[in-house]
Amino acid sequence: MQYTLGFVKFNNNNLLIHNNVGRFENKFNGIGGHLLDNEKPIDGLIREIKEKSGLNVIEEIIKPEGTLKFQTDHSPHDTVYIYSVILNDQSQEIVASEKGEILCFSDADVCNPENRDRFAPAVAYMFYNCFKDEVWSYKILYESKNNSMSIVEIMKDEKCK
Repeated sequence: MQYTLGFVKFNNNNLLIHNNVGRFENKFNGIGGHLLDNEKPIDGLIREIKEKSGLNVIEEIIKPEGTLKFQTDHSPHDTVYIYSVILNDQSQEIVASEKGEILCFSDADVCNPENRDRFAPAVAYMFYNCFKDEVWSYKILYESKNNSMSIVEIMKDEKCK
């Protein structure tokens, strides 16, 4: 499957969604989701941000950050297209969604190791690498145990440069 994931800075706050459903239920993550048939990743991100937060974003404020390929025992070849979005627009408001609650976090909150259990696996790692002047590609191997996933290995994916 193919997914998008956006790390959104909205009026200087980092927006993360507390997932109510799915692979990372009860964890905070960037805003995104699966791509529809024949949908371009950037169009999927724009759609997902609108559906989950009510915010209108345009392609000009979206920056591709990289790709993440991950393997689990349930899905061996998933790709996530990672983006950063900086939206400074006081006229827009976040709208609640049935998919999950959107909350604001500071940079320090996201990168604080004490908060690691609140976030989906690798969120702090990806967030730390976003909003920089380089595009990256990583491959992450997950291990599923007791209905949870943990990172087994993170490696730079040389094939995707």
